[in-house]
Amino acid sequence: MMMLIMKRCWHMLSLKGCPLVMIMAQHLLQARSGRKQKKRDSEEEGLIAAFKSVGDTLSSAIEKVATGDTDVPDDLFDSLINLPGFEQTHISLYFNYLVAHPHIARAFNKLPFDHKLIWARNFVSEKFPGV
Repeated sequence: MMMLIMKRCWHMLSLKGCPLVMIMAQHLLQARSGRKQKKRDSEEEGLIAAFKSVGDTLSSAIEKVATGDTDVPDDLFDSLINLPGFEQTHISLYFNYLVAHPHIARAFNKLPFDHKLIWARNFVSEKFPGV
């Protein structure tokens, strides 16, 4: 609308050097650039928010990987000590292996007693052939 008024004034009055026309033109240009600037600012804020979100997610994932998986069941050693037919050396080495592999330790600890015996026997027979 403003542009149409300016064009009419410009052509009808031929006021190329008129201060009023110059001020109106300048005001119109500033209004347009202000809208563009707001749009640019809004887009930049969206990009910044997206990068921040991705950065936070990535940071969280790195922290999880960096801490490692070291949780073993508290009663793991008690579960091993109660297995009959094994020497202390075998139990100690199997415990060492399970602590070094926490995911296996957690799976072992969930097994019924008979299956714990089978797992322990398999480990001992692999590490100490002929026993």
